[in-house]
Amino acid sequence: MVSLWMEGALRPELGSPGLRQAPPQRRDGLWQHTCLEAFVALPGSGAYWEINGAPNGDWAVYRFSGYRSGRESPEAIADPDAVLARGGAPLASPDQDCVMSGSLRWRLPDELQRASALDLSVCLVLECADAGDADHISHWATAHCGEEADFHRRDSLRIRL
Repeated sequence: MVSLWMEGALRPELGSPGLRQAPPQRRDGLWQHTCLEAFVALPGSGAYWEINGAPNGDWAVYRFSGYRSGRESPEAIADPDAVLARGGAPLASPDQDCVMSGSLRWRLPDELQRASALDLSVCLVLECADAGDADHISHWATAHCGEEADFHRRDSLRIRL
């Protein structure tokens, strides 16, 4: 089981649209808004897994056979346990912070469970409320290994577990 956890103070003008009360579900395109991402690979392998979790609890898991190629979204993957908690006092004004925390727990596929080591990168896409413009989206990662943010680059998976 791998567990990703994030916590931070967000102002109302930041965050993903639609913090709804519906049950979390698998959803594509989470990276277009605020989204926590993790990339996991076997050392020396070109294949990798991408795990996405949104503040509203939606999630996605993909397996790539190589750099941005051969993407699969296996239906056989067990649904991750995505949990979002919103703490702190109710928002009284736009200047007041609220604390958002979330975790995404996911059972590793057999090919990763058997590994003696894993390479990992943890990333965050952060969208401002008026994100009709790409300048309102920022990309955060354990490493940006190119001139532009590209979470899929194999050399950015710098954490060895």
